[in-house]
Amino acid sequence: MISKSKKNLLLFVTFFFWFAMYVYVPFLSDYESINKPELLAFAGIILGSYGFTQMCFRIPIGIFSDRIGKRKSFIIFGTVIGGLSALGMFLFDTPIGLLIFRGLSGVSAACWVPISVLYSSYFDKNDVTKALGTASAVCFSGQVSGTLFGTILVRLIDSSKEIEVIIEKSPVPIEKYTFLAAAFGGLIGIILSLFIEEKPVERKNNSLKTIFINIISDKKAFLTLISVSLLAILGQILLFAGPYGFTPKYASEILFATPFQKGMITTASIISQVFAARIGSTIFVKKFGIKNACLTGFFLNTIYFIIMPFVGNMFVLYFIQIVFGFGYGLFFPLLMSLAVKDSSEDKRATFMGVFQSVYGLGMFVGPAIIGVLCSNFGLKTGFFMIAVLGVLAMILSGLFIKNVEK
Repeated sequence: MISKSKKNLLLFVTFFFWFAMYVYVPFLSDYESINKPELLAFAGIILGSYGFTQMCFRIPIGIFSDRIGKRKSFIIFGTVIGGLSALGMFLFDTPIGLLIFRGLSGVSAACWVPISVLYSSYFDKNDVTKALGTASAVCFSGQVSGTLFGTILVRLIDSSKEIEVIIEKSPVPIEKYTFLAAAFGGLIGIILSLFIEEKPVERKNNSLKTIFINIISDKKAFLTLISVSLLAILGQILLFAGPYGFTPKYASEILFATPFQKGMITTASIISQVFAARIGSTIFVKKFGIKNACLTGFFLNTIYFIIMPFVGNMFVLYFIQIVFGFGYGLFFPLLMSLAVKDSSEDKRATFMGVFQSVYGLGMFVGPAIIGVLCSNFGLKTGFFMIAVLGVLAMILSGLFIKNVEK
């Protein structure tokens, strides 16, 4: 049995793992070096590079983790890469530098596979959904703490006369210091990750062909995996096209938001994700079922994009950010738990790797699509078009989750 303190230690690692990757997120799409009309599409590619590298690395990490029966080594690797990516963006904040090191942060995020699998292994199979709900809540907590910390840091630098003098001597965007803060958060995660404990897992020296045959042969688990992975793609497109992508830019261009207000936009969304992740895997699911929880979540996300083009003040924007976050926090942890629920212990990291790699496509496609749409049609029209994908997600969740629950 794994002690409660060891379980909590992994949750602390999870917290700082995500903290380091989200301190700077509210400011990235509107960062000075890419805040030019002609670079709007390229800004979308920079934001999407985070999802592209996750898509490429999550399946290999999941498979390799299962093959050698280890999780801890990958977790340490992920925390190190996360810290280095933030430091890289601080040192090289040109458009190309941001593209390279934001992509590197996606390699780090790919190690969420062994983290979530290791934490779920601490619990009985019947408690996997609840365990992953807890892990997701801590994940969201790290994200919201990171964005809130970055927001406050920017506000303090912006208002401090003493710091203003330093910045005037070395003129850089005040948002740049959020990269440095992220690197320090990553360092804490690295140190803590050295002390986590993993349960021994039987080593599998199967070939890649054998691994995939074994996955496909488990028809029920494989069908569930593919179904929820497709839904997760749509969920990530919505998330990274809006709150984590171009909503801060909309607030800056249309509502003339300050850096502090832009930070609070993302923070408001993630705070409600934390709350929804906790009640989604317990109270809401018990009362309404998994299917209805997912439908409700996608409905709230779709409404968000329909309303966005009409938002005329910051208070309304904060409110609909909370609505979006609550919806996302309802459905996404449930999709993650469904992806591995029917898999055996020795295949769980591979299944989680496939799930997270597939939804990484949404992280890449979402910002890239809306970057092109906004470049050609404007931000408001881009939001309307993304709403169509929300409707599609609602339809598919009604079909797929119904099949999963049979």
